[in-house]
Amino acid sequence: MRLASVPESLYERIGLTLGLVPTPFLDTLVALMLARTLMTAVKHGIFGVVARGRQSADKIAEVCDLDVYATRKLLRALEGAGYLRRRHDNYELTRVAQRWLTPGGAKSFSDGVLHRYLDAGFMNHYDDYVTKGRAADFHKALTPEQWNVYERGQRSHAALMAKEVAWRLPVPRQATALLDVGGGHGLYSIELCRRHPRLLATILDLPGAASPTASSLSAICIERIEFRAGDVLVDDLGFEAYDVILLANVLHHFTAQDNAALVRRVSRALRTGGVCAILDLIRTPPSQHPRQIEALMDFYFAAASAAGIWTEEDLAGWQRAAGMKPLRLKRLWSIPECGLQIARKESAVGN
Repeated sequence: MRLASVPESLYERIGLTLGLVPTPFLDTLVALMLARTLMTAVKHGIFGVVARGRQSADKIAEVCDLDVYATRKLLRALEGAGYLRRRHDNYELTRVAQRWLTPGGAKSFSDGVLHRYLDAGFMNHYDDYVTKGRAADFHKALTPEQWNVYERGQRSHAALMAKEVAWRLPVPRQATALLDVGGGHGLYSIELCRRHPRLLATILDLPGAASPTASSLSAICIERIEFRAGDVLVDDLGFEAYDVILLANVLHHFTAQDNAALVRRVSRALRTGGVCAILDLIRTPPSQHPRQIEALMDFYFAAASAAGIWTEEDLAGWQRAAGMKPLRLKRLWSIPECGLQIARKESAVGN
């Protein structure tokens, strides 16, 4: 999957085919304006108001406490971008907005859109990264308020694939203990516990991530999940304590050396027959042409943590070196750029 220039007329199609269209203009100014327009609409509750039924621009401005003239401009921009439809000067949601941007909806990605405010601020660091080679520490720079936005955004991202992950992760039949590393939002643990009634989950995440998630989960009576604040790079994971250890979107923050050491400790913490599951974006091998999204994300995480996205061979190699037997990578249908790299611990070798 990639973001691309899509012609809206025959003339544009011809111009694009002949290379006459300045695609860098679209990739920078247009992409930036589209992102910020959508972020602004979500932040000020536009889609929540329109989800109640067709609304005039004046009514939307009144309910959202916005300037009327500016709101009309914003709504027209959203109409042009395909998120709103106008009928007799009243606005309604398009199908894509109904599915992904209705607050409280089963598929709502609204918090994921708000997460982009954090990303936009962080990407101002790119210049410093490429000139000085210094990666920023994204998590340490977050304020408590930003941690809340971050966790909600991460939960929104996880909601896109948590059910599929729980379905495709081969949990041993007699499994009772899950360690969910970096899963502060709790969705992976929730789905796995729902699917496997005997399973008890421990979520290990940074101190700033654990508190808000614990309170949000207690509201939905998830009693089989406990939280542990800590740092996976230094905390003791135990010895033969878990049947399943999930590393979801964690390894792209760490160096190859850190990841190799972490996976060895994961192997030590697994019981015989246990499963190590790495969920992450997957980088193409060096011999292949990079895909757009994974290459952009690889650069993003390099700037964020001096690491980046790893290949299937990297992930399986760390598992194999830790004494586990890697299985074939499972690409997710919900997010094809992501994959599940699973390995089984067949014996106590390496402990």
